[in-house]
Amino acid sequence: MGALKGIAVRLRALLRPAAADRDLDDEIALHLELETAKNRGLGLNTLEARRRALAAFGGVTRVREEHREARGARWLDETVRDVRIALRGLRRGPGFAVVAVLTIALGIGANTAIFSVLDALLLRPLPYRTPERLVTIWNHWDGNPGGPGSVSPAEFFDYLDRVPALRDLGVYARSTAILGGEGEPVRLPTAFVSAGALRVLGVSPAVGRLIDPAEDVPGGPSAVVLGDGLWRRRFGGDRDIVGRRLVIDGVPATVVGVMPPGFRLPDDLAQTDAAELYLPLRLARDSITIRGSHFLSSVARLAPGTTVEQADAAVAALASRLTQEFPSDYPTKMAFGASVLPLRDSVVGAVRPTLYKLVGAVGFVLLIACVNVANLLLARAESRRGELAVRTALGAARGRLVRQLVVESLVLAVAGGVLGALVAVAGVHTLVALRPPDIPRLDAVSVDGRVLAFTLAASLLTGLLFGVGPALRAARPGNGLALTLRAGGRGAAGEGRRGVRRALVVSEIAIAVVLLLAAGLLTKSFLRLLAVNPGFVVERVLTVPLTLPAEPYAEPARAVAFYRELTDRARVLPGVQAVGAVAGVPLVAERGDLGLEIEGRPVAPGDQKPRADWQVVTPGYFRAIGMRLLRGRGIEATDGPDAPGVVVINETMAHRYWPDGDAIGRRFKLGGGAAPGWVTVVGVVGDVHQAGLGAPVEAEMYLAHAQFRFWGSGAVLRAMTLVARSDGEPTALAGPLRRTIAAMDPTLPVGTFRTMEELRGESVSRPRLLMLLIVTFALVALVIALAGIYGVIAYGVAQRRREFGVRAALGAQPVSIARLVLGEGLRLTVVGIALGLAGGLALARLLGGLLFQVRPADPATAASVAVAVAAVALLACWVPARRATRVDPTTALRTE
Repeated sequence: MGALKGIAVRLRALLRPAAADRDLDDEIALHLELETAKNRGLGLNTLEARRRALAAFGGVTRVREEHREARGARWLDETVRDVRIALRGLRRGPGFAVVAVLTIALGIGANTAIFSVLDALLLRPLPYRTPERLVTIWNHWDGNPGGPGSVSPAEFFDYLDRVPALRDLGVYARSTAILGGEGEPVRLPTAFVSAGALRVLGVSPAVGRLIDPAEDVPGGPSAVVLGDGLWRRRFGGDRDIVGRRLVIDGVPATVVGVMPPGFRLPDDLAQTDAAELYLPLRLARDSITIRGSHFLSSVARLAPGTTVEQADAAVAALASRLTQEFPSDYPTKMAFGASVLPLRDSVVGAVRPTLYKLVGAVGFVLLIACVNVANLLLARAESRRGELAVRTALGAARGRLVRQLVVESLVLAVAGGVLGALVAVAGVHTLVALRPPDIPRLDAVSVDGRVLAFTLAASLLTGLLFGVGPALRAARPGNGLALTLRAGGRGAAGEGRRGVRRALVVSEIAIAVVLLLAAGLLTKSFLRLLAVNPGFVVERVLTVPLTLPAEPYAEPARAVAFYRELTDRARVLPGVQAVGAVAGVPLVAERGDLGLEIEGRPVAPGDQKPRADWQVVTPGYFRAIGMRLLRGRGIEATDGPDAPGVVVINETMAHRYWPDGDAIGRRFKLGGGAAPGWVTVVGVVGDVHQAGLGAPVEAEMYLAHAQFRFWGSGAVLRAMTLVARSDGEPTALAGPLRRTIAAMDPTLPVGTFRTMEELRGESVSRPRLLMLLIVTFALVALVIALAGIYGVIAYGVAQRRREFGVRAALGAQPVSIARLVLGEGLRLTVVGIALGLAGGLALARLLGGLLFQVRPADPATAASVAVAVAAVALLACWVPARRATRVDPTTALRTE
């Protein structure tokens, strides 16, 4: 008990030193009064009694210092005093302070902004119950790799029933649906989920319940769970929403629950339009015969005591057995397999390499900032040699001087950190506002307490990094008073000191060159990407997505008639040159593939069946999008449901499957029972980069909307995108098209009108964002490096004023003096460029996966960076060189 009381007293003394000092003074005063009273009892007068009491006590000041030392307050007082001295010194040199703080703020701000993204994506757990136990199944096969969680319905039941290592397994698919019934119909992102998908994630509804297994079967009760945003926006957060009947895609559905705020499915973490309706998937276990349709995302929870490696082995073994049980669905040459991947890797795996490269880039920026501030501190220490020498002569210990200089560095670092936090807030807000696609959990990125703690730690570490070296060098024993006075009091730096600062400048230039080389490669790659011919004409094209509800468009004839009438009406609108509809707009919607059976070309056992990506189009689409018709004809109005099946293929498909002759007139059958079954090739069109400008072109076929029916269900494609080519500004067509759609069906919600130029811009937004960030960091590093070389050359000119004055007095021409100064700057620059290019070319290999049609060791980029850095470095050296040529010999010699 006594020990705890003693600890409490010491903590109170340390945290409240003023109160502790008052208590000590009261105790000393009481002791002196008692001792004085005792002496007066011996017959001494008051003055003598007080004097003997003080003599016996041993000195009040000494006792106070001993007590303060014992409770640890002395170091606090000295630290506060050091901070005050540092602030006064910085006020005397505001230019130095401003440059140093801004330099640190740029480095700390960039690192804090990127750390906030790193924290949200990689360090924080996923927003699900025990997320470390969640996994997804990844199907893969040679030549046609699947995505994380991409499984077919039949494989879902296989994994559910035959893999005990997975305790729970759920699947879901993203789509859109039309919400009607109450208020204006609206088209909403929708998730069709199995009954176990939401429970696997451990989500609890905010209101009501989740989808029951009894509702997740064909013919089961219709049910829907609302997203929190939709519930609040459309229904005012009414908690009595459960049991209300809504109309979804023309079919009544009962609201059974509301999801909690902020909930997103794993696939939605990287989407701007997260699902707002959750409907039962209703897979029919007994009637599923197609195993090749991989469109379901999976999420599973590991069984207790099971590791990811054990689950991966179990799933891989089952995939191997499936290839033996269903050889026609999984040919040997298809090399089908399956893996188990932690859910976090599935969510953030695609952006992790890019994020790590950004972390490396901002780390270089912070490093160059530290080097530059260290250079500034060395120059500042040179100007303070006299002050430090005098303090040493008066008895100041070397450790005391080092601590004072380090505290000054920490003050600069903390000030830069505070400003850097503001820079980071602005950067994070800009990043979130840009909303680059495919970056998961972007809404969780913020500058919060964790990020601010990182900022503080980074600031203190940065202060030590750039402060300790200069402090130790400035306070070393060789800097005595006599040596300083013999140097004439000028604070002139020795050759060794100038060598250290030159080495720091060389390192700054080298780091800047590394970042500039990365920026140059990414910029060249991005320009090459923009120069890719997409296979269609981007200009003056307007698009709008439409989704017809199941009622009254369940009958295929009604959906086909709607799109036919819509394109006919739109075609005669003023300003419309051509109009059509497509299932997936190029650069935006990546399509799946279908197996084919080519007439007269049987597939040998174990061989992989021919496959091609599929598209569905209406007449007029090829002209509206500006695709080239190479041979034959396109899809026409005569290609109706009762006409023979036709197909238009792209050039890649024609060369792949008919390399020795013309594909026109050849026939093949669509796999999986998709209608119209057998189709005849009637045309060949140019290749289109469907999955993105940087993605390879795949074999692709274009089927007539009036003829195509889904495999299994026989349903018509109701979700299409209208594409219209204008003879002027494409956005001017939005109003007339909207009115045309409303005239045909007032209850049909219309999607967002977008031009193809906008869609192309969005398709390259990720490489553009990466390029802009790296270019920004590289320019910041270059500016800091140029400030460093300017500072070293300018300081050297100031220190050599007498030398330049003597040279001028002896007849040296201004050109020769300028050449001398520029030569020194050029030597530093050349060495820095050489080191930077060597390091940059070695590190550029890490960018290989981010470059498009550009080699990491690109000589043109390296040469451009070298020339650019040399040019701006010479420009930075020109000002001090010009100043050196204007030194007045008389004035320079007189000041000496």
